[in-house]
Amino acid sequence: MADVTYIANISRCCISAVGMLANLLILFIVARYAPLRTIHNLYVANLAVADCCFCMFVIVQAAVSIRYRHLQSVLVDMVDEHCRQSGDINSTANFTTVSLTDFESDVLELTNCTEVRVDEESFSLLGDVEEDYVIARLVSDRSCDVGRVIAVFLAASSIFHLIAIACERYQAVTKPFTHRFNTTARGAAKTCVKIWIGAFLTAVLDTVERNIISRDWTFSYKSLYECVYLKPDDPDSGYPYRALQFIIFIISYIVPACILIPVYAMIFYTLRRQRRKFATGRQSVTRFAARRMTSKHHAIPMLFIVTVFFLVCWLPFHITSFSIHSYADGQNIAVVYVATALAVLNSVINPFLYAFIGRNFRKHIAKLFCRKTLLSSGSDRTNMRMSNLSVFTSRNSGISNGTETTTA
Repeated sequence: MADVTYIANISRCCISAVGMLANLLILFIVARYAPLRTIHNLYVANLAVADCCFCMFVIVQAAVSIRYRHLQSVLVDMVDEHCRQSGDINSTANFTTVSLTDFESDVLELTNCTEVRVDEESFSLLGDVEEDYVIARLVSDRSCDVGRVIAVFLAASSIFHLIAIACERYQAVTKPFTHRFNTTARGAAKTCVKIWIGAFLTAVLDTVERNIISRDWTFSYKSLYECVYLKPDDPDSGYPYRALQFIIFIISYIVPACILIPVYAMIFYTLRRQRRKFATGRQSVTRFAARRMTSKHHAIPMLFIVTVFFLVCWLPFHITSFSIHSYADGQNIAVVYVATALAVLNSVINPFLYAFIGRNFRKHIAKLFCRKTLLSSGSDRTNMRMSNLSVFTSRNSGISNGTETTTA
């Protein structure tokens, strides 16, 4: 189990690091190039902020977990080693008997000793490691509990921005003139602020409800089974955690799916009808209109695939959130880690979809990196020309000097 946890944490760190850098690239490109500072990309930039912060949160939480697991392993190995050596120690001189009953319960579960006999140096070292482990566990528990607050907030923000992007595209396709003249950057900014407030209220709802259920407001991990996952219910309690998980499932998955799927269905229907009108000649086509139609058809697949990835990536997380109520402690933990990794992958994949499917983003990314390449190659060519000019000048100087000597 320790190996599975370690591999899961390392994998989450690597995946999240890629996602954080990719989302930062999207934000940099939108900020750098004025043509990309559109109303649509204002929503995209806010989505990238949410995804980038989510990836940063996962990296920090995984690092905390790695340190906690490492200190736990070191402490257990030290205790086991001293247990084996205690049987070979016959004299009590210069040795101290240390009772392990005061150690953390999860350490006692991993060793068969109840006490060890150690010398003064080993006693001091064991005490230092045990103290570091207690602090690491406290930080891990707090980070997991507070981590659920942050995770719900950022995940809800990402999901709500996907809904806003879909609705904005729907207006742009079905009511282009109204969208063009009535939609403003200020209005879009207000919508983004409302989305962040809505995500914050969702996190507050989840936090208040589970703290009321656990009767604990110290964020001490009592309401959690694993980081971010609510713990299984006691059958005699009326399943309050399962009810809370169902509410979060409705808010963060069912409602968005019920909005996104019909909206994109109507967008595809509208675009298909417009294409038929253009194909049959029932509607005149200018070069500008044809260009706008092509642009719309390039944008819609990108947004559609982003939505599909959201639905696919988050479904395993919600399924395991309900199924852990039938797990024993520590059972099927690998399934939980895989579901969590898929949820993280949703925040990682969005910028890659923009880069490889969105034509405007792809063009400006190429422009950014190709410009650096051209500047580098241009500098090399300039240096080569200056070198050739220097050689040519020195040759002419030598010829001139030789001529003057001959004349003299």
